[in-house]
Amino acid sequence: MKLLNLPKGNRLTRQRQIILAELQKKRQHLTAQQIYNLVRKKLPKISLGTVYRNLKFLQNHNYIMGLVCNAHNCEYFDGFIDHHQHFTCKICQKVYDFKKPLLKKGKILKQDGHQIDDYQLTLIGICKQCLQKKLSI
Repeated sequence: MKLLNLPKGNRLTRQRQIILAELQKKRQHLTAQQIYNLVRKKLPKISLGTVYRNLKFLQNHNYIMGLVCNAHNCEYFDGFIDHHQHFTCKICQKVYDFKKPLLKKGKILKQDGHQIDDYQLTLIGICKQCLQKKLSI
C-alpha cells in the first residue's frame, strides 16, 4: 500500500486501513453502505458516519477515487486510482471499468488555454447483460 505524506494528525488509522483493504480486495465500485456492510464484519462497532468520514479522508488524500453517478443519485468508491475510464449502466446501476482506455492521459493537450492535469470519463448507457435481458423479453 502506497503511503502518502499526511498532514500531522491525519494518519492512516486501523479503520482507514480496513476500509481501503476492503475496497481493494475486488475491482468493484461500491457505495458507502456496501463498504460499511463489509467493514462491519471486521469492526462490528463502526458507524456508517465513520465509514463516510474515512472514505472522504481516503479520497481527499488520493488513496481512493470517488465516482458521482448522477443517473442514480449516488456515489461509488473505487480502491484503484490508476488512470482508467468507467461505464455506468442505467438499468442495473453497476459501474464497470473499461479494460482498454478510450483516451490516454498523455494524449490530452491544452484546451482553450487551460492546463489539463487529469480527467475522469464516465460513460452512461446499458450494459451488455441488461441489453441481452431486454432483447430476450
